[in-house]
Amino acid sequence: MEGYNITERSSTVQADTEGCDLPAGMVGWLEQLPDEVAEIINTLAEHGHGAWLVGGCVRDAWLGISGDDVDLCTSCPPETTLSIFGKRAIPTGVAFGTVSIKGASAVYEVTTLRTESLYTDGRRPSQVEWGLSLKEDLKRRDFTMNSMAVDLNLRVLYDPHQGVKDLEQRTIRAVGRPNERCREDALRILRAYRFWGVDNPTTWDIDNELHHALVLLRSSLDNIAVERKWSELKKIFTGSQPGVVLQQMQNDGVLHHVIKGLRTVPDHQFQWLDQPPATGWALHQQLALLMSHQDHDDLAPVLKGLTVPKTTLQSTALFSTRLRAVPLPNRADMRIYAHCLGEDTTAHVQACKLAVKEGKLPPSMTEAIEVFLNGWSKLTPSIEAVAPLVDGRWLMQRTGLGSGVRLGRLLAWLYRLQIEREISTPTELEAVLNTLPFVHGDPQSWPTVAFPSSAGTIFMTNPSMA
Repeated sequence: MEGYNITERSSTVQADTEGCDLPAGMVGWLEQLPDEVAEIINTLAEHGHGAWLVGGCVRDAWLGISGDDVDLCTSCPPETTLSIFGKRAIPTGVAFGTVSIKGASAVYEVTTLRTESLYTDGRRPSQVEWGLSLKEDLKRRDFTMNSMAVDLNLRVLYDPHQGVKDLEQRTIRAVGRPNERCREDALRILRAYRFWGVDNPTTWDIDNELHHALVLLRSSLDNIAVERKWSELKKIFTGSQPGVVLQQMQNDGVLHHVIKGLRTVPDHQFQWLDQPPATGWALHQQLALLMSHQDHDDLAPVLKGLTVPKTTLQSTALFSTRLRAVPLPNRADMRIYAHCLGEDTTAHVQACKLAVKEGKLPPSMTEAIEVFLNGWSKLTPSIEAVAPLVDGRWLMQRTGLGSGVRLGRLLAWLYRLQIEREISTPTELEAVLNTLPFVHGDPQSWPTVAFPSSAGTIFMTNPSMA
């Protein structure tokens, strides 16, 4: 922060709670913050308002976790913040005191100190009052580790609820009474599990009183907007061990209030999520693995109930279907398999290896997968998508067929043969065309480029890879 002398100003409005010197490990974090953070704080100070770094950025700084989000709390009312910063200010959530300030390198959320006291729906405060008390503002937050603030200029840490002590002891603890915090906003139930899994849940604990509240009030998650639950669930999947967290949520009876319609997940599927290489998979691949035991017809409704983006829904449902099948171990069918799966091919092969390694499949399935994996290891065709060599006009000119189902299915059949046989020129493809009985027969029975399909695929008789 070379542009500012961060010791030259202190907040005009002083914190009304005792502070302590900033731990040495956090000083470096302050010094690495963009200059515009100090500029926002000092601009508010020049207008007679206090401002402090608060919440997650303070917690992560203590833990040594790098992050881009920097949140501020201030004694300045939101309407005044909008006026002070003009075009740089965005009224993100003025009703709840939040204004976003555009900087050169990031956007910063600045939230007015609050003393809300009335929650009627278990989701958001129905009554919000602006305040001048940092102490009161920190008292209304969810967990002790999130109820810390830092005065950037004075380099003072405010920790009235012993968040540092709980961080040292790796404990997730509510501020005040856990039942009250969870009744105020039931999403805090899900956030508790999420924070537990950010680092290594095997080395963290959820405070007993808080854990009791999570279980007791789990049904209140039904009142939370699905979009908010999906946002937290995504973050759980990015944690160090999502399987451990999700398994605990299932054991506590919480998971089915988050993922409606999800059948009870076998323990080993949670364990698979935390094993390499699944730990590096994309979100839709992890979701498909978690739900690979789900009846196929139930999968789409479960995903729609989560309001996942359409692309995520489609890719998850498709990968889940493909987890239930392997190609026949010959070059032609494995080329179709690799072409159809594309970037999902590697994860699919890894899932097959994991299933064999864990020994959770019936012998017949295990044998089929082992035969496929053996053939794949010897072949490994390119997973690059192959563009068709010809189009409908080219096919019309050589067959005399008009547009319609027969032409379309014949084009798909040729495309499949192009991939299977690694044909590289239209001339070669035309020679193959001349051998096909396309004049007669039901075009619906002709093969297409698909995996799984009725041809070239071994389907698992069990509805799950697991």
